[in-house]
Amino acid sequence: MFRKSPDLITFSDALDQLPMFIQDTFADLDMAYDWLSEMTGIDRICDSKEMWHEFYECYYEAATWEQIKALNESV
Repeated sequence: MFRKSPDLITFSDALDQLPMFIQDTFADLDMAYDWLSEMTGIDRICDSKEMWHEFYECYYEAATWEQIKALNESV
């Protein structure tokens, strides 16, 4: 579930950087999730309700209306 590496950052730091990543790449939810997992080494963020909630709220706040519309249409 968690990999240790000197290049990994904390979940909190990754959430701080997530809005810029979303803006720079126009990342959808899946791409943002993969990026956060890669940056933190946490493979199963979705298994923690608290972490998933923090991630989703951060994504929702940073995403454009077009991205949110696409997300809502995909479910």
